Amino acid sequence: GSEICIRDSFYAPQSFNTNGRHIMYGWMSPFVEPIPMQDDGWCGQLTLPREIMLVAESGSLTVTSLTLHHLKSIGLD
Repeated sequence: GSEICIRDSFYAPQSFNTNGRHIMYGWMSPFVEPIPMQDDGWCGQLTLPREIMLVAESGSLTVTSLTLHHLKSIGLD
């Protein structure tokens, strides 16, 4: 898994549970002028869904996530 990266370019996360798994996706965009794709009439896109997990690492808990290649196993293919 990888740590969840929530910075200025990740916005409005949505989440749901399915088959005992917690799934999250959100909106991503640079949100800082100049926005490269704005001249083309759009700005940003949805992220790939990620499975969110709480994992014990080195005596502490860390929020991690898994990406797209796991979608078939949760019925989102």
